[in-house]
This record gives sequence, C-alpha cells and structure tokens, in this order.
Amino acid sequence: MAALPSYHEATARPHWITLVAPYVSVRDYTSLCLVNTRFYAQFGPRIWKDPFETISLLGRDPANDTRRVHYFLTQHVENTRLATRLLVLCLDFRNLDLESYNFFERQLWHGGKSKKMPSRLASAFPNLRCILLDGAPDWLADSVVNDLQTDQSSSAPWGCLMFAAPKMAIYQTSFLRSPQLESLVYLDLSYAPGPLNATVLTACLPRLRMLKVQGRELGDENALSLVSLYKRQLWSLDLSDNRLTDTILEPMALSSFPITSFRNGTHNDVEGRLKWAGNLGSSWYGHFGFLQESEHSSAFNHPRRHLADPPVYTRDASDPPMYTRHNQPELAEQRYLRHDGRIPVRQDYAVGVKAILLGHAGQLPETVENIRGHDMCASHGGITHLRLNGNNFSLHGIERMIRECPGQLEHFECDTVLIDLPRSAVADGIYHNTLPRWFATAQVTGFIGASHLFRPAFCPQLQVLRVHHSLVTQVPSIKEDTVTVGESLWIAETVFEARAALAFPQLFAPDMNPRLYSLTLTDVSRWSSGSLIEKLVNFLRRASIQEKEIEDANAAHAHRVSATVRGLRHLHLEFGQDPAEVAVDALDLEELDATELLCLEDKKQFSFFGQSGWTSCSPPSNANGPQVWNDGRGQKNEGSSFHDETPLFSPGNPPPYRPGYAETTDEFEQHRCDWNGQVFTIPVWVGRAVPGPHTAVNEYRRLLNDPHLADLHTNVGPASPSHVLAGVPAGFYIYHAAWDAIMTPPIVRKPTQAELGKMHDVVAAIKAYRGKTKAALSAAQRAAGTTNVPLGHPHYHWSGKLEISFPSVSHDSGMWR
Repeated sequence: MAALPSYHEATARPHWITLVAPYVSVRDYTSLCLVNTRFYAQFGPRIWKDPFETISLLGRDPANDTRRVHYFLTQHVENTRLATRLLVLCLDFRNLDLESYNFFERQLWHGGKSKKMPSRLASAFPNLRCILLDGAPDWLADSVVNDLQTDQSSSAPWGCLMFAAPKMAIYQTSFLRSPQLESLVYLDLSYAPGPLNATVLTACLPRLRMLKVQGRELGDENALSLVSLYKRQLWSLDLSDNRLTDTILEPMALSSFPITSFRNGTHNDVEGRLKWAGNLGSSWYGHFGFLQESEHSSAFNHPRRHLADPPVYTRDASDPPMYTRHNQPELAEQRYLRHDGRIPVRQDYAVGVKAILLGHAGQLPETVENIRGHDMCASHGGITHLRLNGNNFSLHGIERMIRECPGQLEHFECDTVLIDLPRSAVADGIYHNTLPRWFATAQVTGFIGASHLFRPAFCPQLQVLRVHHSLVTQVPSIKEDTVTVGESLWIAETVFEARAALAFPQLFAPDMNPRLYSLTLTDVSRWSSGSLIEKLVNFLRRASIQEKEIEDANAAHAHRVSATVRGLRHLHLEFGQDPAEVAVDALDLEELDATELLCLEDKKQFSFFGQSGWTSCSPPSNANGPQVWNDGRGQKNEGSSFHDETPLFSPGNPPPYRPGYAETTDEFEQHRCDWNGQVFTIPVWVGRAVPGPHTAVNEYRRLLNDPHLADLHTNVGPASPSHVLAGVPAGFYIYHAAWDAIMTPPIVRKPTQAELGKMHDVVAAIKAYRGKTKAALSAAQRAAGTTNVPLGHPHYHWSGKLEISFPSVSHDSGMWR
C-alpha cells in the first residue's frame, strides 16, 4: 500500500500551479522553469524525467537523433549539475531513429565514450528507473549494457526498476549482477540470442515480478528450471514463441500458481459451481470435476449476473481479503476474495509499467516510497498474467491447466493450440477412401469445446483473454504443406465447422463471463463461405445486448455506486493470411517469361490468384491423385476412386456403412482408473442403445461400437456443459477420445474454383455490419431528437472498441530481392 500523506500534506491547500501544470504545453516548460523555484519544482521534473520523450514531444527532427543521443550521453551530461541529473528517471530509446547512422558517427560515439565518460551511465543518473533499449542499434545497446556491467560506484537506494532489451545479446552473468539491477521489477529479454541462465536470473533478481522471455528457443527443460526456481515470486510471465509442450504445464501450475483458490461458492445460482469428485481422477484428465448448473447459470440469464461483487469487511485492516467457510466441507480451505469485476487489470506491458514508474506525459512522477508500495511490486502469490502464444501446446493440455488452476488468471493468452483428433478415426477414414492421405499430417488448431473454461466458475479473475477465433466461430485452422491457404479456409469452414458444431455446440458469448473486459480472437479467416461471418456478427450483436442489459441494471440499482461490471468493452480481431497476398508472395518471378506475361492481354487476363488456385480463373486442381494407404490391417487400397471433386456427404449421399459393429443394449461400461495410487472403477456412459434425437450421441455410440476403433474406449472424464448441450446427461462420465472423434469429418476434399469464388471478404462484411448498425443508431438519434438513446434494440450498435489487425507479410520472393 502507498504511504499515507502527512498531516500538513493532507490539510494544505494546493497551489494553483499544481492544478494547471498537467495542462501546460511541453514547449512552455523551459520558460516556466525560469520563473522561480516553485515553478522549477513543477516543470523541471516533467522535462527531465524522460528526456528522449521530451525531445519527441517537442517535434525535433528524427534525422538528428543519433547525434543528439551521442551529445546527451557523452558531452551534455558532463556539464549538467547533479541536481538536474537526479531528475532523469528514464532512458527510452524505442521511439528514436537510431538506425540511420554512419561509420563516422559510430566512431565519434566510441571516441567520446572513451575520453569523456568511461562507463559511468549508472553513476551519472543515480535515480534511473527505466532503461528501454527496444529498437536501439547494437552499438548503443552494447555501450549501455557495458556501463551497467562495469559501474560499481552507484549507491542508489532503489536502483533501476525496469529494463527491456529485446533482441539484444547480453552476457547475463556480469550484467545481471550490476547493483543498479538488484531491484528490477520488470525485465524483458525477448528474442535475444544465447542461452537463458535461469539460476543466475533468479539469484540476481530477488524482486522481479514481470519476466518476458519470448523467442528464446526455450525447451521444456529450460522452462521447468525457470519456473521451479522462481516459484511464486513472479505474477507475470511471458513464454511466447518458444518450443514448449504440455510437459511444462502441470509443474508450472504446481510451483508458480497461488496455493489458495479464488473460486468460491457464493455465486452458485448466478455462475454455477465447480464440484470436485472426491479423490477421483485419471492421469489423462486430472482431477475429476463437474460444473453444477443452476436454473439460470446454464442459460446465462440470471438477473444479477451483471452486478459487481459487494465489498467484504475484515476485523483488521491488515487482514488479507480472504474468507473461510467451515460449514461446507468442500469449501473449508481458505480462499482469496476475487475482485469485484470493475477494477482495471494490472499493467504488465512496457507502456503501462513505464506510466506507473514515471507518470503519464505532463504528470509528476511518484516518489520511490509510493512505488515501493505499489500493487505492481507485490508478488500476488503467484502468476496471474500468463502468455503462452506460439508454442506446441495441445488443447487438452491447456484445458487441464485451466481446470486445475485456482482461478487466479487475470490475463491469459494462448493463440494456437493443437486439436488432437484420434489417429484411429483418421486412419479409418483414409482406409475407406473418405479422407485424403494428406489429412494424416495436417495440423488442426483451435479452441473448440473449451468455452466453459473461461466462465467465472473456472476463471473468476479473468479480464483479458487472447485465444483462437474458434472459441466464437467453431471454425478451426488447418495447416498442411500440400493445401493452399485458400483451400484450408474453405475446408475448415465448410467441412470442419459442421462437425465441431455437432460435437461441441456451445459457443462463447459475452454473458458467459460478464467480468471479461477485453477479448482478442487470433488467426481469423480472411475469407468465409458465410458461417464464420454470421457467427462474428452474432457475437457483436450479443455484445450490444449485454451492454443494454448492463445499462438497465445500472438504472435499476441507481442507489448503488458502481453497481455493475463493465462487460466486454474491447474486441480485437487478428486476421490470418490473405490467400491473395500469399499467392503473390509465393510466386517465383525468376521462372516467369516476361514476353509471355506481356502477351497475356490477348489471351486472358493475368491474375496472381490463378497461380494459387484461388479464383475460378484457373482449372480445378487434382494434385492428390489416387490414394494408397496401409493402416496396419494387412490390406492396401490402390487406385482409389477418391478425388477432389467428390461431393460432401448428404442425406442422399450417406457415408459408406461398415458392417461388423458390436451390438449391445448397455448404456454404461465399467472402466478401471488409477489416480494418485488409488485404483477404482467408474461407470462410463456409452450412449443409448436406441438412436435418439441427438445426432452427436448417436455418432458417439456408433464410434464406440466399431470393432476397428477399440482404442476410442480411452480418455475417461466428466461431461462438460458443451457435451450436455449435445445430449450427454449431466453428471456422467464419457470417453473423450470417442467424443473427440466426432469432429473427424466423414469426408474431406479440396474445393473447386467455383466454390472458392463464392467466398466473401470477412473484413468487408464486418465493416458493412458496423456501418449498418451505426446508421441505424444515427436514425434513432434523429428520431428521438437527442444523442442519448437506449443501447441495444433496435439498432444493436455496440459502443465498445472494435479493432482489426492484419499479419505482416514477409516477402521473400524474387520481387523483393
């Protein structure tokens, strides 16, 4: 907690200059500092706290940034008073144009350093809090790091709190032992070459709270040593773009997640409740647990779902915000009190942390004592902000980690997870000529069937989420070397989406977690056959309905201050590759005949799409040819009749029937499990003997009765809410391997050019929908004669922030050589 003000500070009337100073232009700071000491005390720290940012705000020519930095750090600092240098709190090189330097400037820098300021950066600025080298050239970064490694004269009481040097090669052993870095709270060593010494990292940085090690080629062994040494010291960890697998997830949860739980039973009727099944579990699933639903929680329509949590009072102000319930055995352990649903999420990125340490532009920085007591510098009992993007995790591994975590995650990112389709089901389809051979090596990624894991019953603290778009659309991503980007988009939506909706019909909606503030959907398909667009539009419509209901709840509880949660206010759509751009980038221009290209005008219109098979300008591709597959049954299928033009299965074209199914009337099968040394038997539901109205259940039963798919009788676990919605009775155990096999399409084929030509631009469709709702809102405002019109119906314009971004295409073809 920050230090309380003194009696004089609390009772003294503020001087008028303190009220107007934040609104004064930066250009006037220098003149105002010359007025008197009171004015200098207000504007001097504003000028010097971040000198390079001040230069940028003054609009200086960036072409002179290299000379300006050289002059400031080698000559100007020699002539500056110590009292002025004490005001420098940050050296931020990120927004400076330091790449355009020549040999003379580099030699001038090193010459000035050797004569004027030999390794005295830390002692020159004793109160330095932030060093941000992202984007700085190597020669400058090496010089700054060398200063910190060799300068042992600094006796600053607090030292540097924030250091970011992405892509910089740093000799960690000597660098991290610098006295200026002992108090580091934020460290970013992402994308730097060389090994990461976890032992030195933990030994030298006892106060570290935020660590970013993206793109360090970390394997499971390196990451395990990192999390085991830090234990619960960190509250923010970024392990994105490494080589991690599911192996690290359980040890990380045991060593780095808080011990006490944030889940409680006080909101059962609103959110449902997670109930563990005693000491039952399995090595594959983990601890068995069911989500007990109330009358309203399963439909997400409880009247109080948008209300913020009321405050909980303790006997002593120093008591932690937790409570104990002894009247309920399953809740007898202590649990942390979750946040009320309105507080902003803690900042753990460079801009936010810097703003805390320095204040925003035009603000005075906080004192060292206040920063020491800031929430950012506390440990929070373990990791609450976790980024796992760009690794090799499976959907099952991430699901298990979220289920078994204590519900502490506030910010979670995992943009790509692998969906493991049962190998036997895939091999069976290839054997019967309904699946092509390339399907065996295709990677299917997405967050299908995991929407319930982000509900408050599992993640009551969650405010920021970044995952694959299939959480909302049920459309996975497919990657295979022989399938183009355009073809993979069509296959994912036309073939896989129907199977995913059949097996896991529950989509994530804003009201599934009204405490969620920001949602980022990654790898969104650039083109769609219609279903994906419809689901994205429907999600925006639901977000509009949610904010309308929050507005109504605020009006109904006007006597309460801050009565409701904020709801979803930020949606970011990160689109994947555009087939058109990929087609242009994939061209090998060295093999093209320039004369033939010039003559194409007389023959037909030239199009880059024709090279990729994207539009109807080129003939259908049939590169796969006859399929030859041996699945181990002693038979080979040669000269298969399967080809790219095979139509999808339909009521008039059913999949081939395979006789030999075992017929049984039992609905349960006894399965033997081993969990924590305890061996037990549980009844597993295998479906109804007589086909019923639920197609997914009928397919589940058929798969389990297939004698060629005996290995689907594995992966026992409780039925999730999505399983229940598909027809599984609540509270039953099922074979997840068999249920996941439902997602395996009965047939996969590549699209024709006519089918590709019918796909629609998703970005254009989203813009058109937003324009339509905006026009409807404007019409409602004109009809009412005021801009203050109700949200939601009839215009359904969502007033939150919608962002769209595109990947940067790397042009490696001859066009850019």
